[in-house]
Amino acid sequence: MSKNDRAGHWAGNWAKAPVLVAALAVLLTAAPRATVQAQDIRLPDKLSSDATTPRSLDALIQDAAEKQRARGGLGARYGFYTIVWPKDAAERDDLAQHTIVLVTVLSQRQEELPLRRVYLVTPDGRATDLRQIASWRSAVNPKSLAYTELGKFRQDAFYLIPGAAALRDREVRLDFTVNRTGFVLMRLPVIKQDLGFVFAEPPPGAEPKREAERNLIQRRFPGFPVPKL
Repeated sequence: MSKNDRAGHWAGNWAKAPVLVAALAVLLTAAPRATVQAQDIRLPDKLSSDATTPRSLDALIQDAAEKQRARGGLGARYGFYTIVWPKDAAERDDLAQHTIVLVTVLSQRQEELPLRRVYLVTPDGRATDLRQIASWRSAVNPKSLAYTELGKFRQDAFYLIPGAAALRDREVRLDFTVNRTGFVLMRLPVIKQDLGFVFAEPPPGAEPKREAERNLIQRRFPGFPVPKL
């Protein structure tokens, strides 16, 4: 993460059940009304068993906008993520040892979106692209605090992420279309958790069952668009 990045995270945990992890990362720049001296910030984990809905994500974005205003500078671009986990070993197998992450980004500049690349990076620098399931753009309410503080343009996307990798020392980084590459969205693992099962490395060429992807999205992201898989 560069010296201009701020990051915080919080997490939710169901004992031996699907686990929700949500977080944000932001790149700050000098704003017209203030100059911000940015630094890395880590927030304490918070536990929650709620599913992620459009309303709950909007509330998270609103909270981030309020915190950004309190800092006194505008965010050039903001990123949020939510990881969900299979409910059991059978669903894990149907997902070919993967799970799903929802990535949401806001930017002050339209030309930065859509994201060009979302990828895992190991401590030794090896990068692996995450496979996108679905992506969509949506308008940010011009009357909202998020519009001014975080960004006028928004993209949401579902990605597959190998479960074993998500529980190890990794970073998920974003490359925007222009201006910014290597944006650190999250540092893994976010929180230690007992899922009641373990992940293996995905077998070469293994493909998750589309129905399993849809079921997990419908269950853990109610109200979001369900991909036509």
